Amino acid sequence: MAEFKFYTMKDNKPKNIKVQLSNNELDKLKVAREKLLAVLKLEDLYDQIIESFLEFKSQLYSNSLSLVSNFRTDYNANHEIRSKLNRQLFNTLNLSKLYLDKSYREYRDKNGNITKIKSFVKKVTNDENLELVVNKFREEIYLKSPGYGLGCALRNLTQHDTLPVQTYSVGINHDGSEDNRKMLAKFQLPLSKSNLLNCDIKPKVLSLFNETIDLHKVMDEYIYSISQMHIKNRQLTEPTVENAQGLFLSKTKEIETIYGKNNYGIGVFENNQKIFYLELEWYEVVNYLQQKHAVAIDYRNIEHSTYL
Repeated sequence: MAEFKFYTMKDNKPKNIKVQLSNNELDKLKVAREKLLAVLKLEDLYDQIIESFLEFKSQLYSNSLSLVSNFRTDYNANHEIRSKLNRQLFNTLNLSKLYLDKSYREYRDKNGNITKIKSFVKKVTNDENLELVVNKFREEIYLKSPGYGLGCALRNLTQHDTLPVQTYSVGINHDGSEDNRKMLAKFQLPLSKSNLLNCDIKPKVLSLFNETIDLHKVMDEYIYSISQMHIKNRQLTEPTVENAQGLFLSKTKEIETIYGKNNYGIGVFENNQKIFYLELEWYEVVNYLQQKHAVAIDYRNIEHSTYL
């Protein structure tokens, strides 16, 4: 037996109200809630990726400032710098791999044949055609974005072989007159193409790179590619998500029209066990995260200055 249970005020006293709910209605609410929960989980995961990546970028800028006046070789300090950057990169790369698997993943047998496909858009919309759109979009990004391909290879490398940051480069260029000299401080993370080839990264992945590769730029491009995929996931699922929200909102409005607004929440019960509330306050986190990360940002195109 399914029903709504909630309290309403009568004669300044709370009154317990029960409204019967058909199994069909309950099933629709369950399915809609699962869709909304899937959206929340993916938005939460994407937020973790971006925050981890921004911590990595902030650490690069911090290192650039702190090392401007100190080029003394200190192997302990060097270790700490590389260690922190590797932790941040490891987190970013592995969070992104989890995201990519949630977004679209093919399962294959020992002969390489696809046995199963799982995707976020299919889970939310139940539309296999949209699943094909996601796969095609992912393949297009892989073809046009060498940084994305190398980022995927680095994720595999960090998980199975070695950490990406083995060395860093610090430098200062002077510009201007003696009385008005400016310094351009650089903190860079170079990768050796030869070393990456020796680590079994495929030549095709590295074909468009020079011998020395800027890891910072690679990560900027990699994260931008994932951001593009995330925006595509949002666009493809938006109509279904709006319908799922609408189901909860319309049912809430229907009950409030008959019984008045309550401050205690409308519980959805099955066999006298509460399974969830009808209200969607928890889903406001999704709205917050979608506003927080409203667009895909290519950080390679951003220059920072704090002076007027």
